[in-house]
Amino acid sequence: MAGAVEPEQTRIGHLVDGAETPHQAATLTYEPRMGPLLSVPYIKGAPQFSHAVDWFDRERPPETLLFCDDRGVATLTGLRWRGHTGGVYRVGRLSPSVTFAGRPRRLKDTYRIREFTSQIDGLSEFTNVGSVEVGERRTREDPITATLKPSQHFRWRHGGYTHEIRADAIWSARFGHSFDATSQAFLTTTRGRGETPEGYLVSQWPVRALLVLAFGTPLYWREHSIRDDNFPTWMLSGEAREPSPVDVQLQRTSEDGEQAVPSTSDLSLPVFKLSDLGTAGLKRWYRLYDDHILRRAIEPAVEVINGASRFREPQLIMAAMSLEAAGHYRDPLRRPRRTLAEQIERCLAATEHDWSAIGTEAGIARAIAKTTNDLKHADRPNRPNGVELAVITNLAKLVMRMQVLDLLCIPPKVKQGFTRTNAVYQVVEKFRLNGVQVLEDGTLKREV
Repeated sequence: MAGAVEPEQTRIGHLVDGAETPHQAATLTYEPRMGPLLSVPYIKGAPQFSHAVDWFDRERPPETLLFCDDRGVATLTGLRWRGHTGGVYRVGRLSPSVTFAGRPRRLKDTYRIREFTSQIDGLSEFTNVGSVEVGERRTREDPITATLKPSQHFRWRHGGYTHEIRADAIWSARFGHSFDATSQAFLTTTRGRGETPEGYLVSQWPVRALLVLAFGTPLYWREHSIRDDNFPTWMLSGEAREPSPVDVQLQRTSEDGEQAVPSTSDLSLPVFKLSDLGTAGLKRWYRLYDDHILRRAIEPAVEVINGASRFREPQLIMAAMSLEAAGHYRDPLRRPRRTLAEQIERCLAATEHDWSAIGTEAGIARAIAKTTNDLKHADRPNRPNGVELAVITNLAKLVMRMQVLDLLCIPPKVKQGFTRTNAVYQVVEKFRLNGVQVLEDGTLKREV
């Protein structure tokens, strides 16, 4: 992830707090899973380090500091005390919640930003709008023409925020030597009165959830940037010009940037694409996400797909929680104390898919519920073996992903197309290959 400091990079500079405090030497490094980390050397008892004693010994660091070195300025906000080591010669540690890779007009405790942009795995593939078009040539002697098409936008408003998915061409060239161009999609959010970067991240969370459910594979936040008059473009003369994008690192998404980028095959078979939704579908998704019951269905499913656990047991329990909440959401009366099997059966019916290769909808619902309860309750005599647990867990996750098809009113042709993909075929086929059959009472019968 781009920003003030990269993994395995060390920057040596000084800290400025905007007051009369003497400039303080410090190093800025990257801590895995946490992001930027300030290490501040000071001497206990020395008058010139009285401010550092206040920061670390009394655990009262400033809210914001500027880190300045020969590479530029980084603005670190939301600073938190991380302890100190040593006797007389000490080193204290501070970690920021947000780091801006730029110098502000003035130092403030909190920055409310007008525009916040994120890159998320899968967004370009989901958008499926190319901004680079390469022309054909009839002979090898003909020149190759690359056309950079105008940016395409999908814009909608919700809860005081304006969101926009924008497809642009990112390119670089050297005259007479090379030309490189790729299509990339970005999610940009604005708010008239401004918002903190963390607030913007929360407002963009439903898009990331939608992508995870659509692709069924772990997806991560890759980069964030802001554009705001608080962070202008500084000239060498010291003059401030119109703001340009400034990279931002959020502690909350630092671990995401460390993860492997998904492969092309992982992003090849989404349940649907943005063209199937349109702007109206994105608005509908945000309205659905506002319902706290449906959000209780979405969030566990997203996290289990995104790798919340490598073990099948918690995966199944979380998937069953999602299906239970989705079934409760689908109940027009929202009646309490319905059984887990009843709620799951509603979800199976909503898929409008023929599950007869595995069993009846009632039998499958009982099987998912029974397997989940066998795991949860210690007084249950039976416990699923590895094969049974694997096929039931994958089925539960698939059924939960398919809930969004009718919730978002996806066209029947798209729904039918997805049910014929390997994403569905492989889940169903695993039952046959392993000789697992679902009986009407929810028992899993295995033919060895």
